[in-house]
Amino acid sequence: IEVSRVGFPVRLKHRQAVKEFICLSPERVQVESQAARGQLASAARLLFERLSEPLSPSPSSSPRTPRVPRTPRRSSCVIPKQTWAVGKSLVFLKREAVEALSHALSGVRRAAAVQIQAFVRSHQAWKRFHSILTAVRRVQTTGRGFVA
Repeated sequence: IEVSRVGFPVRLKHRQAVKEFICLSPERVQVESQAARGQLASAARLLFERLSEPLSPSPSSSPRTPRVPRTPRRSSCVIPKQTWAVGKSLVFLKREAVEALSHALSGVRRAAAVQIQAFVRSHQAWKRFHSILTAVRRVQTTGRGFVA
């Protein structure tokens, strides 16, 4: 009742919160390792603490060589510490935090969908190219057979 009065209308179990929002975490490996050890409360606390930290400025003026892989971008989701709390068995979220997290999740999902679509389209184009190449080879083989 006290938590409701403070204004935390959304309540999630630790496991559910970690599972749902781990894709937004800048330190996903640490959160996953704590969750795998059964320390779900500390994993949830670490996850939301990292999401509460302001983004560090990215050096956009540094030249990139083509061989250097791009580092994964951190989501632009920064939720204030006053909008979440981790209890013994639940994670409590205010509406502002839920809105910011859902907006960030939709961006991550959209980016993942674009990557999947790009892979599928690339594979389809490769299959079309391969079938055309096979047809060209057949035509060349038949043409050389008539010439010889």
